[in-house]
This record gives sequence, C-alpha cells and structure tokens, in this order.
Amino acid sequence: MKKPKEPYIHYKRERSSMSLKEGIDAFVDAYRMKPAYNRTNIIANWSKFVGQPIADKTSKIFINDKKLFVRIESATLRNELKLRKSVILKNVNEFYAEDQIEDVIFI
Repeated sequence: MKKPKEPYIHYKRERSSMSLKEGIDAFVDAYRMKPAYNRTNIIANWSKFVGQPIADKTSKIFINDKKLFVRIESATLRNELKLRKSVILKNVNEFYAEDQIEDVIFI
C-alpha cells in the first residue's frame, strides 16, 4: 500500500530572519572586515572601472595605504592612464559611495 502524500506546507520567513546579502554584510561589519573586503572588491572589479581591453593589459594590481598600484607593461598605455587618473579615482570612489582610494600609481 502506498502512503498518502503529505500536504505541502509553505513556511513564511520570520521577521527576524534576513536575506543572504544582509547576512554577509552583517558578518563583514561584525568582524571589521569591510576595508579588506572593499580592497579585494576593487581589484576584482578593475575591468568595470577602466574597461576590459585595458584590464587585459594590466599585469598586477594591489592596494597599500589607500593607494592603488597598477603594473602596466606598455609605456604608451601607462601614459594615457596617467592622464585619466582623476576619472579612474572618481569611478572607484563613486562605486563605493565613499573614498576608498586616494591615489592611483601606475608602475
């Protein structure tokens, strides 16, 4: 004999529960990892700030003391990016709604 199917019960989310994004944000804030999280996020989203063709020609990116260091092998591209430094700084800081980077140094 077959067992009768149990009816599907839809459970509502309690008000005390939170979304995954809220949970991750709370975790990052509780352990004071926000600056490190933002630094990693800037490096991961570098192609959004300068475009994919320029990001492909970038060999190394790191952040130290609110300065973004970018290694670019092409001297002409490095010169072009030095002229666009203020635009890159504005894009990065607008993305995070606070000043994450004070300077960009092309090496």
